[in-house]
Amino acid sequence: MKTLGITALVPPEIVFACGFKPFDLNNIVPTSTTRPKNKLCAWTAIWREQIMNGELDLDSLVVVAGGDCHNALVDGQRAAEKIPAFYLFYPFDGNKEYLKSQFERLSLFLGGIIDPGIMKTVKSVKENLMKLDQLRSQGVISSELGFQYLISGCDLQSDPTAFKEELSRIPRERGGDLASMHRVALIGVPPIHHDFHREAERLGLHIVFDEMPFEFI
Repeated sequence: MKTLGITALVPPEIVFACGFKPFDLNNIVPTSTTRPKNKLCAWTAIWREQIMNGELDLDSLVVVAGGDCHNALVDGQRAAEKIPAFYLFYPFDGNKEYLKSQFERLSLFLGGIIDPGIMKTVKSVKENLMKLDQLRSQGVISSELGFQYLISGCDLQSDPTAFKEELSRIPRERGGDLASMHRVALIGVPPIHHDFHREAERLGLHIVFDEMPFEFI
């Protein structure tokens, strides 16, 4: 199965249905050791640098050109010099017909839908992620563990079946210690530091809601 790099949220249902596996470039950033020399934004420059240097095994790329930051667009354009790219534009005015046309163009870029049945699997995985989000809010699992899986809702770790199985094995073992912590919400782009949630918990903060990954599910 070919790999499709994505620079922001792209419906994984469409990608899988077209016979590709999505790979969210943003998820490599927090643990990356890449240090770009030239950058407008450290976040987008890291995945741009890895694409330009051939460090990522990608067959195609979707650059979210409308609905994401300008830095992502600029670095996405640079990366598109290396591999075939499609520019996806989300409508700023909420026009449903325009959005539909963008998704249709995306599916054509990927060669068309060949496995519509996979969409049910993706839907089921997202439902399980929603339950996981509730468990994190209730303090049944730590915010770090919850975030680790919720952020993968963007690409389902490139394998929805295996990811669903992994979700079913998540231990439910926390409780009392989280109940005494301050409950906070994290709004905006996820932190670039990989241990942010762990450190927040060490300081007595239980992050019960992450805005960005919640949008994925």
